[in-house]
Amino acid sequence: TTILPYGSGSGSEVGGLASQFGLSVGSGETDFSSAKLYPEILKSRSLSKKLLSRKFDTDKYGKQKSLLTIISNGKTKSSQSGKDSLIYKAVTRLSKNIIKIKPMKSSLISITTKTFEPKLASDLAKAVIEELDQMQKSYRLSRHKEKRYFIKNRMKDVEKELVVSENLLKSLRESNRNFNSSPSLLLEEAR
Repeated sequence: TTILPYGSGSGSEVGGLASQFGLSVGSGETDFSSAKLYPEILKSRSLSKKLLSRKFDTDKYGKQKSLLTIISNGKTKSSQSGKDSLIYKAVTRLSKNIIKIKPMKSSLISITTKTFEPKLASDLAKAVIEELDQMQKSYRLSRHKEKRYFIKNRMKDVEKELVVSENLLKSLRESNRNFNSSPSLLLEEAR
């Protein structure tokens, strides 16, 4: 399969709101959706572990077997250390032999899956795309939450500063009833 990573827009609503407060969020940084990061994400252990827990149908091993069971030739370990070793070997095999990533000259990325059954290869390619999509949605949601939290706290700080400034202006006007004739008091009021 070939994918075109979705690029993040610079005109997001959160970024627009932040820019109203003189803040720059997300400019110049590499986004999760960057085509440069996709090969690394596809080779990542976290993606591999998610794929290993997914269930697939095969003629050889039957219906709804985990990819871990399929890759390890139907073997499962009862002890935790044996299972950890099995997962490690399966992750390595998955990233080196089963899923091949080929970045192209453009932003396109080619993903090739090779298994002993064509249907399994097709289902695995679909699962890779679904997991990538899920990871990207999760990343975006967390980024938006962080930005929202930052902006919310910044708005509270600005509101506190506004109250302090208003109180200072109030005390200036109360202590200097006839400040219109004094240029220094007019300047202080403007500040």
